[in-house]
Amino acid sequence: MLHEVPAYQDLDHSEVLAAVFNRPKYIWMRRRDRVQQAVSWVIAAQTEIWSQTPGDQTRTAVPLHFNFEKIDQRYNQITENEQSWENYFGQNRLEPFVLFYEDVSASHRATAERVLEFLAVPFPAGLELPAPTVEKQASAMSEEWAAAYLEQKAKLKRATMTKLE
Repeated sequence: MLHEVPAYQDLDHSEVLAAVFNRPKYIWMRRRDRVQQAVSWVIAAQTEIWSQTPGDQTRTAVPLHFNFEKIDQRYNQITENEQSWENYFGQNRLEPFVLFYEDVSASHRATAERVLEFLAVPFPAGLELPAPTVEKQASAMSEEWAAAYLEQKAKLKRATMTKLE
């Protein structure tokens, strides 16, 4: 809608954002393990539980079912979305701060320090950060689903290669 403003009509998307938000800095949140991300998403969609607070033992009564197609669809969507962001940043010569979920879950304090450094905001000495309000939901089942997905994906790839030969 900003392109409807006369002053912004001739600007591309990144130029509009730079003009409106005074040269924003970008923080790109990603996961290193896209398979685990896809599995997590599929499990959350089945359980309708998208986050969990520490100590919360709420579990769904819904039976969970491994579904290769849904995990693969989500994996491909994640990959396509990341490629779109990479293209956006590259085309607009933007250098985002890449923040990985795995690093955040390993140390939220170290992550906060790195983000503030990127933003050129000093980290207050002696600041105590509260514990995270959500916790990682990965379980033995998500590990099993990721392994099963990778196994089926490899079988499909071998079958495709065999047909091509």
